[in-house]
Amino acid sequence: EYDMEGRLVNANGQFLAKLKYKLSEIKGKNHRIFLDTQSSYSEEYLKFWDNLRAGKTQIGEYKRVAKDGSEIWLRATYVPIPNRNDELYKVTCLAFDVTDEKQQVIDYQGQVEALRRSSIVVEFDLQGYIIDANTTALNLFKYTKEEFINKHYNNLMLLEEFEDDNYKIRWRQLKGGKYESGEYEYKTNENEKIWLSGSFNPIFDLNGNTTKILMLADDITKRKETERQIQEVQQKTKVQQENLTALINNTDERILSIDKHYYVTIINENVRKVFQQMGREVEIGTNILDTFPDRTYNKLKDPYDRALNGEKVRVEETYVGAKGEDIQLLVTYNPILDDSDNVQGVTVFAKDITEIKKTQEDLLRIQQEMEEKEADLRALINNLEDCVFAIDNKYNFVVFNDSFASLLQQKKNYELKIGETIEGIYNTDEWKEWKIILDKALTGEKFKQNVTF
Repeated sequence: EYDMEGRLVNANGQFLAKLKYKLSEIKGKNHRIFLDTQSSYSEEYLKFWDNLRAGKTQIGEYKRVAKDGSEIWLRATYVPIPNRNDELYKVTCLAFDVTDEKQQVIDYQGQVEALRRSSIVVEFDLQGYIIDANTTALNLFKYTKEEFINKHYNNLMLLEEFEDDNYKIRWRQLKGGKYESGEYEYKTNENEKIWLSGSFNPIFDLNGNTTKILMLADDITKRKETERQIQEVQQKTKVQQENLTALINNTDERILSIDKHYYVTIINENVRKVFQQMGREVEIGTNILDTFPDRTYNKLKDPYDRALNGEKVRVEETYVGAKGEDIQLLVTYNPILDDSDNVQGVTVFAKDITEIKKTQEDLLRIQQEMEEKEADLRALINNLEDCVFAIDNKYNFVVFNDSFASLLQQKKNYELKIGETIEGIYNTDEWKEWKIILDKALTGEKFKQNVTF
């Protein structure tokens, strides 16, 4: 896999073994390191990448240079891959090593015999009629040799290709001595579709005149079916991604996911706007570490690392908004686990708690003001010689002065506390008298009355 600038993102073990590299040696390197100097700046190579960036799949046989300088030939399909916004963001290369087919280390007859044993071989005359075929070709196309000989090339073609004049142009070029290779779709005697990857080779006489056309090919039907299934999965994944994007964008929370290499895999619009306010553009495929300022790099990376180690992390973070205001977020970092409980990434949920924090600050301020007023009130009533107390509508003490507390201590040996009920101070008869007085006052009536303890 490559990014759209041609830098290698990932490669499987077979590719690394063929090119004799370790992944660490080539990751992030430009595709040119696999070419010789002359080819890497050729017009053909530049056009190759221009076509990929334009979304055009590139198919063919390509010479590559291994780490030790040896040449490797690949029959490859380079496919530009779009993201959820239909923007191309990477190129996937599916390749087969065809070096052996390119090397001519034995004489012509030896090559032909080897190919006849391992490949599909069909010979045509210059008018396109079959004059010979090997057993592999007969088995694949499901004909006997008698049935196959003298069939015309267009009998093997699909109807839509037959109606296209391109094949006629191709055949004229082959008769003119022009070699061609590619991938071709045909039909068998039972009307089954098959795919071949191969070449049409003009065979010349001693005077350089074309005498026949030799087709050498491999059956890639299973590979093409795999590619089709991959495309279906990619399309299904794209639809799922679009549905997921719609879902995560229909929430007030900020949602972001990264893989275990810190690359963004999911991002909703709320998160994207936060980064935009900080002057950063973050998309799927962005390495989240690249967005961290140097001065806070370790602090911001820490919760991701803890989550990648399996810990669920919750922190409060503050960002500066577009208007310079502080935005306070409650951020949760959740490990993403596979079926074997191995951490594969981190999902981040961030909730804006600015208003909640503001409300909490207001409540603390009001509470402080009330405590200050209560302290002032206590100081005031404690300077009075009169007994002063206040109760709520459930007869519980909410405030009293020292004179009243001292009186109860002297008369009833009772130590009064805030929140206690006044009923607990008196016996039943005394409480009946006091309740009449208190109920009268609780109705809003102001009056004077002598009471005794």
